[in-house]
Amino acid sequence: MDFLTLAGIGTFTSTVDSKDIVLDARGASLYGHEAGPFRGDVDALLVHVHAEDQSLARSAGAQREDCDGGFLVTSQPFRIVDARGEVRHWLQFRSFFVPGQQSAPGVVFRVDERMSREAELALLRPLAERAHRLEFANALAAPLAHDLANMLTVIVPTLACVAEELPATAPSQAFIGDAVAAGDAAARLARQLVGSVRREADVGAVDVREEVETATRLVRRNLPTGVALDVEIAPDLPPVWCARGTLTHIVMNLAVNASDALRGRGGRITVQAAMERGVVKLSVADDGPGIPAAILEKVGVALVSTKGQAGTGLGLYRVRAMAQEAGGTFLLQTSGDGTCVTVELPVASASAVAPTPSGRVGEGRRVLLVDDRPSARPLEALVRSLGFRVDLVIGHRAAALHLDTLGSNDAVVLGQEHFVDGSIRELLVAPRQQRPLVLWIGVDPPPDGVDRVVDPPFTVTELISGLSSRTAPVSP
Repeated sequence: MDFLTLAGIGTFTSTVDSKDIVLDARGASLYGHEAGPFRGDVDALLVHVHAEDQSLARSAGAQREDCDGGFLVTSQPFRIVDARGEVRHWLQFRSFFVPGQQSAPGVVFRVDERMSREAELALLRPLAERAHRLEFANALAAPLAHDLANMLTVIVPTLACVAEELPATAPSQAFIGDAVAAGDAAARLARQLVGSVRREADVGAVDVREEVETATRLVRRNLPTGVALDVEIAPDLPPVWCARGTLTHIVMNLAVNASDALRGRGGRITVQAAMERGVVKLSVADDGPGIPAAILEKVGVALVSTKGQAGTGLGLYRVRAMAQEAGGTFLLQTSGDGTCVTVELPVASASAVAPTPSGRVGEGRRVLLVDDRPSARPLEALVRSLGFRVDLVIGHRAAALHLDTLGSNDAVVLGQEHFVDGSIRELLVAPRQQRPLVLWIGVDPPPDGVDRVVDPPFTVTELISGLSSRTAPVSP
């Protein structure tokens, strides 16, 4: 095998108008033409190019630079697909044109690794920028949060002592209880902000009714005149998987926003919690004037407020962030008849995810998560909170760097068909008892060789069952 074949490089000659082309066997094979060299119309060759990339394969967007009395044309990368439309690899070509000549020589070559790196950088770049912004914000807020936490450690116990001194039937007991609950919630936020308590340590099964009732009870005491609050909580709601206090803060933020929108005009706020499509749906709606179209697109972005100078622009931003951290979704709907914000959160089995050492079922086992979807980061955090050591990678080439270090008691989590190639395909055909457990979490049909399948949306119990070692019993 010669160097060009090993390097994945083919040669060709094309007419100046790029309508006809002659490809050597290597180049033809790269395009998906396996019957040896190709000579003919370019259109017959481009049937193997992804439909969205046809124009790129015809030199659209190509870079041109002067070179030795002619000019060098470099195409944009484009995808080659198989008969099922699945991506085989990425190609790019360069050709050299000399004025007056009717044909131009060129080379075509694979750029898979480069595209994989660029895809990974495209994913990591916004994460790095976000992390930098959050690090800067935390640096500014940490001293204030530290002092606030210190004051709350005095205020909350003092209130509790006052409650003990009063008769149990005293009318003020209810007010003191609410103040203690609010102080505890504020203290947890302050400690999380300064980093003295890791957020993962507070993650577990959270009672929806308890947190929603706490939030609405606190909000109800400070409603503006003429504003009513309705609370509708479905019976027997399962617990959700999130940090303790998350639901309280979500409902309080949204209900306070709604009451501010109704201040001076009156109206009604409705808080609802129900089970839909396997997730807990939590919504807060008002019949106010709605959010102006001029700022609607920026709602939920830090420091963008619907209240002008009176707002901080952090309420909806925090609600969206907390929902996403819990693996949930955030939806805002508004019109002239009011605004409704809906948060959907994954349910959890209280017995499986109770915040005790036994809830960390991973026991140090490793999990390789091969994924580039937005849900990958919440899934990574969830698996890590269960006691697993997690590596998140993009693509089969990146996965290959980790597979040799995994044992038969570890696991590989997949969920995207276009990543089932190379080292991943080799893994799926290896003897099951000599390889890591392979779990498929995705809407695409799982490939042959997968050990277990968990269909989204899933409960934490189902995830634990899917990741359980082969020697452990699998829950039904």
